[in-house]
Amino acid sequence: MMTSEEFYRFIHSLKPNQRSGSYVRQALGLSLDEMLDLVESVLKDALRDQNASLLEFWYLLPEKAETYQRFRPYLVEALRQTWHPWHESMVFALDDARDQQNIEVFSAIASSSTTLLPSDVERRATVRKAIWALGKLCSEPALDALVRLFSAKPEYAAVYAKHQVLRLAQGPPQCRLELAMRARELCLKFRSTISVVGWVNSSEGILDGELTYQDDLDRLNGVLLAHTREPHAAQVIESLWPRMRARGQWSVAEAETMGKVLQTLLPVLRALPPENIQEPWKRELIELDGFEPKNLDECYFSTHDGTVLRRLISLCKSSRRENNPIQWF
Repeated sequence: MMTSEEFYRFIHSLKPNQRSGSYVRQALGLSLDEMLDLVESVLKDALRDQNASLLEFWYLLPEKAETYQRFRPYLVEALRQTWHPWHESMVFALDDARDQQNIEVFSAIASSSTTLLPSDVERRATVRKAIWALGKLCSEPALDALVRLFSAKPEYAAVYAKHQVLRLAQGPPQCRLELAMRARELCLKFRSTISVVGWVNSSEGILDGELTYQDDLDRLNGVLLAHTREPHAAQVIESLWPRMRARGQWSVAEAETMGKVLQTLLPVLRALPPENIQEPWKRELIELDGFEPKNLDECYFSTHDGTVLRRLISLCKSSRRENNPIQWF
């Protein structure tokens, strides 16, 4: 069998488009079992020596259930380490397995990311993926784990956990009715403390539009009405915005109409100067990301990504494309 050093040199002698498990196995003339033995040996060496360059080769593993069961202990051990950058992609791999054994792993990643990962961008992405994976397990133990994260630090981990409980409360297809009912009871206790979210069901799952906190939405509502010149556009906003505030629903036709209204207002807000931002959570994100809003649209940014107006427009387009309404939470 090749040594880890020989394997490393061989992989790096290949062109980037040749670095796949199937190509490597064919080039080396290995059977599947021989390939798995080789990758296992490399991963053992990588974990022992804390060698991030070797650990990268975990991606050569075939995506099969038997492979997952064999290599899960190595991925779990790697997720506890701080010396490599592969946490997010490994969480993604474990998520695909839908294994209830991973509840503890996902919970640990979500609650200990500040010590595991040096980059805030990487922390947020990995925490979001781990908590999303918990929600997709759709089980009582997974819901219990999400509830424990309500008091997690950093605060965005608690917000992501609450959003997953909101998703379960909607009753996705794989979620039992009893679990959805329990999630709904939990939502009544915390819904006002997190940002407003819109869901659109699609053939590929639930498309979400995470917006911003309710008081910020109320301010944006006032800004939109103040700069709306068409009476019909004002009527649309005055009719549909309160339903979003009340966590109701927009039909496909209503979402399409609102999307058109917002699309006409977007360039108006982008042409206006920014306002003075006072909200502490906004100032914190501005300092963290190192940007200053350049126009009025950028003053109303989502607690997840992008501006609220553009995320709203995108959600309205998704509603029309999928022919499904927007449900607000």
